[in-house]
Amino acid sequence: MFVLKGDLPDLKLLRTLKVKSIVEGMVADEYYGKLYFAEENVGLWEVNAHPWKAEAFQLLIATDNDQLLADFEGVTLMERPDGEGMIFISIQGNNAYGIVDRKSKKFLGGFRIGNFNGVDAVEDTDGIDLSTFSSGLFPQGIFIAQDGDNGTENQNYKLVDLGLILDYISPKP
Repeated sequence: MFVLKGDLPDLKLLRTLKVKSIVEGMVADEYYGKLYFAEENVGLWEVNAHPWKAEAFQLLIATDNDQLLADFEGVTLMERPDGEGMIFISIQGNNAYGIVDRKSKKFLGGFRIGNFNGVDAVEDTDGIDLSTFSSGLFPQGIFIAQDGDNGTENQNYKLVDLGLILDYISPKP
């Protein structure tokens, strides 16, 4: 058991951000000083993270458009040098994932994680994350998705080669 001893720091609340419905996932972007968050039945938002700047809420992608059905859930960030990179979001309404360019804020496309070699497809994802750390199995990094619907089995996590996703979004000539 862990017990805190001594004086604890006094923390001060600097800002409260209010939205009209449920926020599921969020990720901070230190380079741009932004916070990206998924408002379940509204869309993917960007807001200034610095409490001394105006909030400046900006809806980047709305739900229930031609391609993306509510509800939006997990959010993660793939950072690249000089502010390049991508924002990934899980979309339960499509059992899919969307990708937004970090710099231009343009929607780049989406993908699903289907059945492969006896491993079931991913459905009902809440949380996602990724790492660009190179390893033997995942030379360009790894994308991780929580799989919320596994029939009679417990939920689990699926690991996907990030390089496959990046090749799909940006095919090489």
